[in-house]
Amino acid sequence: MPPDTQILRAHYVFDLKLSSTGEPLRYKARLVANGAPQHAEPEDVFSPTVNMTTFRLLCAFAAIFGYAIAQMDVDTAFLVSDIPDDTNIALRPPDGTIVMLNKSIYGLRISSNLFNAVLDEFLRSYGLEPSATDPCLYRCDGLFVLTLVDDIAIFYKDSSILESFKTAISARFSMKDLGRLEWFAGIKVDYPGNGAIKLSQPALATEIVQAISGDSALTPISTPADKSWQPDPECTTPSAAAFNPRRIVGKLIYLTQTRFDLTTITSMLARTAAGPLTQHDEAAYTRVARYLSATINLGLTYMPGGGTLTLKLYSDSDWAAGVFTRRSRTGMTAMINSCAIAVNTKLQSTVAGPSGEAEYMALYHTVPLGVMLQQLCAFIGTPQRPVAVYCDSTTALAVGRNPRLRSLMRHVAIKYHFVRERSTNGDIALEHVGTTDCLADLATKCLPTTAFTTLRDATMNVPPD
Repeated sequence: MPPDTQILRAHYVFDLKLSSTGEPLRYKARLVANGAPQHAEPEDVFSPTVNMTTFRLLCAFAAIFGYAIAQMDVDTAFLVSDIPDDTNIALRPPDGTIVMLNKSIYGLRISSNLFNAVLDEFLRSYGLEPSATDPCLYRCDGLFVLTLVDDIAIFYKDSSILESFKTAISARFSMKDLGRLEWFAGIKVDYPGNGAIKLSQPALATEIVQAISGDSALTPISTPADKSWQPDPECTTPSAAAFNPRRIVGKLIYLTQTRFDLTTITSMLARTAAGPLTQHDEAAYTRVARYLSATINLGLTYMPGGGTLTLKLYSDSDWAAGVFTRRSRTGMTAMINSCAIAVNTKLQSTVAGPSGEAEYMALYHTVPLGVMLQQLCAFIGTPQRPVAVYCDSTTALAVGRNPRLRSLMRHVAIKYHFVRERSTNGDIALEHVGTTDCLADLATKCLPTTAFTTLRDATMNVPPD
C-alpha cells in the first residue's frame, strides 16, 4: 500500500427506492464510503449541475418548436469512473479488511466530479457541443441534452436521432430508458395537449402543507400573504408550532422552481428563518399553507408558439421596502412568449435615495439575467438581439439610455452603469411599460388579491377557470 494512501471507513446503507409518485419500487443495499475525512482540492470536488432556468428554457423551446423529450438514467453512475493514478484511496468495510480502490464509489467527495468528467468526455466524443453559459447543456443537429448528475433529459425532433443517441450511450454506460420525460429533479412534467408542456411540483406543495398544518383543517385563501405583511425581527413572542421554519423555507425555495407566485413571500420568510419561530411568522407560514392547499396543482404552462420564440424581461423595485433597513426590493421576470422561465427577487445591497435610483439598481440586477438568457437562446438556435427589458420608471430608463445624464446618478456606484453599456452596444433595448402591466411587480411586494391574481396568471400562463 503506498505511503500516501487515504484509508476511509465504509458502511452499508439500506433504503427503499420510491417511484416519482411515492410508491415503493424495490429495496436497495449499497456499500458507501465515509468520504468526509477525504483530502481533496475544491476543483476535484465540484461537479456542475444544470441550471433550472436552462431546463425551463428548453421546455419552452420544446413546446414552441415541437420537440419531444425523453429521459435516461445512468445505472450506478458513481461506480463507472476510475480513480486517478495520483490518488490512492483505500476502504475499511465493516468486516475490518482494507481494500484499495481502483474505481470510484458512492460517498467519496470526488465521485461526482469523476463521473461528470467521464460523461462529458463521452458526450463530446459523440459530437455534442457543451454550452459555455451552462456546461450541462449540449447540442448537435436536432438534439439537445441536459445532464443532472446521472439524470439525462434528451430533447429531439426526429426519433431516429434519439435512437442513435440511445444506442451509443447504452454501449458506453449501463442505462435505464425511462421513456418520455415525466419527472426531472422533483419537477412533474405534464403534456396537457395541443403541444403544451406544464411544469409543477404538487408532491412538494402537499408536503409543505402537511408539515405546516399537520392534521389541522385549512381554509383556502387566494393570496399567499397579506399585502401589508413584513418580517419583524423585533417580534420575540415564541410560537408553539411544531414545524422547523428553516426546513419549510428550504422546501419553499425549491418549490419556487415552478411556483413563481411564492417568490416574494419565500424571500421574506427566509430573512427570519434562522431564529426561533415567532407567532408573527407562524401566521405567515399558515397563510402560505392555506394558499397552497387551494393551488396544489398550479404550475408553469408553455404553449406552442408557431415557431417563434421571443424573450422579454421585466424589471421593478419596491422603494424602501425593508421596514427596518429601508433598502428597496428588486424584482425581475424573464418571459418566453406567454410564460415565465425565471422570476427572482432580492433586497438591494444599499439604500437607494429617490425611487428612480432604486429602479436603476433593479435594472442592474435584471440585465445580467437577460444577457445570460440571450447567450442560451443563441446556443439553441434562436438568437435574441436586442433583448427587450421593460421598466415602469422613466427616470431609470433615461439614465440607462443617455450617458449625458450624469448629474442624476453621479453618486451611484460604477457597477450599476453596466446597464448603460449593454444598452449602448445593442444587447438590450430599454422599454417603458405601465405600472399595472409590469410583471416583475409580482416579485417585489405582497400584493392585494386582484393585482396578485392578474400578475400571477400572466406570469405563469395560468389557464382561466
